[in-house]
Order: sequence, then C-alpha cells, then structure tokens
Amino acid sequence: MTHVACWVNGETQPAQVWAVSDSRVVVGSSVLSDSVAKLFSLPLLCRRPGASGFFDSLYFSHSVGLAVAGNAILSLNLYASLVPILSNLIGTPMNNGTISDAIPSLEDIAGLVGRLERELCLQIGATMGSRALGEALIFGHCFRTNTNRVFRLSPVENREKVPSLEIICEEQDLSAPERVVLLGVRQTEIAQRITDMRSSFPHRDIRWWRAPEFVLKRMLDDRSYDSIGGAIQRARAGAYGVNIFANVRPLEVGKPAAVMEYLGMDILHVIGAIGPCYLGLGGQA
Repeated sequence: MTHVACWVNGETQPAQVWAVSDSRVVVGSSVLSDSVAKLFSLPLLCRRPGASGFFDSLYFSHSVGLAVAGNAILSLNLYASLVPILSNLIGTPMNNGTISDAIPSLEDIAGLVGRLERELCLQIGATMGSRALGEALIFGHCFRTNTNRVFRLSPVENREKVPSLEIICEEQDLSAPERVVLLGVRQTEIAQRITDMRSSFPHRDIRWWRAPEFVLKRMLDDRSYDSIGGAIQRARAGAYGVNIFANVRPLEVGKPAAVMEYLGMDILHVIGAIGPCYLGLGGQA
C-alpha cells in the first residue's frame, strides 16, 4: 500500500501546504519497487489568443500538487493524463476583468481529477477488480480564493447506479493547525503516532510543525510496516507553486559529507548529467 501525509505548516509565513510519502509499492506480500513516485507537481498553464490569432499567449502559469495512494497503474496513468491537459488550457480573460476570473480554481482541478480517476478505475477494474482503486489528494494555493486548499478524492460504490463506482471529492478543513490528512494504511494508528510526537514538543515549535514528516522517517528507519518503505518523498506548495525535494543523506553520521537522492536514487551517479545540466532539486536532510 502506501503512506501519505498532508498538512498546513505554519513555521514560516505565509503558511505552506506540506506533503510527505514513502516510495514503496507492494503486490500481495512482495515488494515490487522502493522507487515509485507518489508526490507530483502538476503544471497549470493557461493561454489566450495572441497576435497570430492562435492560443499562443501565456497569461497564467502555476503548479499544484498531486499525491496518490493505491494502485500504481492507476496513479501513474492519472498523473500522465493530467500533465498534457493542465498544461494546455485555453481561455479568454476579459480586458475589464481580473486574471483570477479566467483561471481554474483548485476545486475545478480536483473535479477534473475525479472524473479522470473514475474513468481509469472503471477501465483497470474490468480486469483487476477492487485492486484497481486508489485515493488522491490535490493540494496547493488557489488563486481564485487566494488560499491554500486540499481536496481528497476517494472511490465509493453506489449500487443504485450503473456503473456503480463514484469518486467523492471533499475539501479538507485544515483550519486547525493540528489537522493532518492521511492516505494509505493504518491511518488511525499513524495519526496517533503524530499526536504523540507533537505532544513531546512545544506547541507550534518547528519540530511540532514537522512531526508528520518525522513520524514517517521513523517508520522507514525502524521498518514498522512491510507495506511502507523505500525513501521519503517531500513536497511543499504555496503561492509560488509546488516544489519537490531531494533527500540529503550523510555518508557518515556526524560528518558533513553527504549524498543527494531522489526516490532513493543517487542524483550525481545514478541520475547523472543530463547533457550539460544536472538535476537541481532543493535538498532536505
């Protein structure tokens, strides 16, 4: 299965939406991979007619976050479908209006994700049954409301309809700083671990805000659950868009030499040079 945690982090202002996940995918009782992406940055690009008469003039550029849990085929196809859709939006902002009137809200994007997720679940479920199901989060800054928002998309079965599958899209209330949205296995147990860890720190101390991340790191280190493993993934979202982070791992504890990894892969030696360039993700230990 998997683990995803998403919450509002107020250690700096303006507050940001943070998300963390593991990178393990299991099939039955076997580990399929420990290097599977579950946190994504979705580009949001809107164009209007330019001097040529075609929709080639960019009037809005942003990015929002996607977190997935469940069937890996569903999750990766959902992301792969969303990228060309959200990076090729067209609109006609009025000269006497504001740009925010001509861009999708985060709720609009979550609605799109729900429609695509339902279609993919139905197609994959024709052969895989309930194993085709998965959950998702859409998170980030909404310029229509000028707020950080998080939407949860969950599959449910409605036997009064044919086909019976529905995707419920619900906005998560993160107004309380203690609130953490979880996807994946053992949610009640992990939520309690986060509460317990936070109780050991001063309220709203930097460690208090980062407790959901610390709990996941501890679970990965002590191998608490067979279905949660691999490397920690991190994403942060705000008015600037979404940033995905690499992991900084010391070669020897207590010494400065370190290696940067993405999905457990060494950025310098495994991902390597990309022509004259290198991967430049921000890093966090």
